[in-house]
Amino acid sequence: VLEALGSASLLIFHVCKTNNMLLDLVDYPVQAYNWADIEEGNPSLSEFRKKYPEKTILGGISRESLCAPLPEIAVGEAQKNLELTKGERWIAAPDCSIPPGTSPVNIRAVVDFLRS
Repeated sequence: VLEALGSASLLIFHVCKTNNMLLDLVDYPVQAYNWADIEEGNPSLSEFRKKYPEKTILGGISRESLCAPLPEIAVGEAQKNLELTKGERWIAAPDCSIPPGTSPVNIRAVVDFLRS
């Protein structure tokens, strides 16, 4: 399937849940990897970056922080991961998806922070 998509400009490899075997699948021919890094049994962004500095990470903004009562929580997580990655080979995004009911204020705060 991935070979058939070879001409695509951006292939994202997404794995879900805990113990998702991400580290066993990093040889897939994709441009970015996405997973819930805060779930138990999954590699953290820091672990993944240390082991695979040449790979691009898509994620780093957890569902939990996006749904937090204060936008500063989501912004703090974005800031932490921006510092961790130095903004290199990192595409800020939710770790899985944006839950229904997520406050637009939280999303806007993260976007505004990352654009500044």
